[in-house]
Amino acid sequence: MDEAVINRLQVLGFSLYEAKAYVGLLRHGPQNGNEVAKSAGLPSSKIYATLERLAAKGLVHTVHRDTTTQYVCVSPDELLHRLREDYESRSTTSRRRCPRWRPSSRAPRC
Repeated sequence: MDEAVINRLQVLGFSLYEAKAYVGLLRHGPQNGNEVAKSAGLPSSKIYATLERLAAKGLVHTVHRDTTTQYVCVSPDELLHRLREDYESRSTTSRRRCPRWRPSSRAPRC
């Protein structure tokens, strides 16, 4: 099941490490960086950069407790909402920037 979710997240633009970290947080709840690396099966040397990229996308938040920082992912519903908004924003931008092409009078008709 997790592999299918990870593959779907990659189709939606996540890197492999981002997808694994998100799923690890989703499955195991708030964790510190080392715990995320372990639960997601990622190298600890790469986890903080991965979590920072997810945080920059608004998909992971940090919670400071005492002397530790824990990471929390947004819900799957919130994830889909944000991905949909991002897609719609990019689509709108693309439509504005692309010239309106009209078919050539020489173009074959179907």
